[in-house]
Amino acid sequence: MTSQTKHFIEFSDVLAFRFECPECHCSTIIPLTGFNAVPRMCPNGCGREWEQLHSRGVTEAFNEWIGAMRLIRDRTSQLGLLFSLEIAQPLKPSAQEK
Repeated sequence: MTSQTKHFIEFSDVLAFRFECPECHCSTIIPLTGFNAVPRMCPNGCGREWEQLHSRGVTEAFNEWIGAMRLIRDRTSQLGLLFSLEIAQPLKPSAQEK
């Protein structure tokens, strides 16, 4: 017999955006309710600029995505539908990470 586990996430489970610096790996978490723009640089002050994320349309795309998630969540909820996204199975921690 074969067994398969799937992982799903509902839009109502999404609480925030997390941005991690590729330089120092410091991260910042911005709640969806407080999101107004992608940070311009690393919150740790390592000096890494994230300016490319401020190119035309990126912040707007994040805002549109938030709006679309809310609209889908609200409309499906009104109809009693459960909508979720299938996500990749979490990787098993290596022996070093345990």
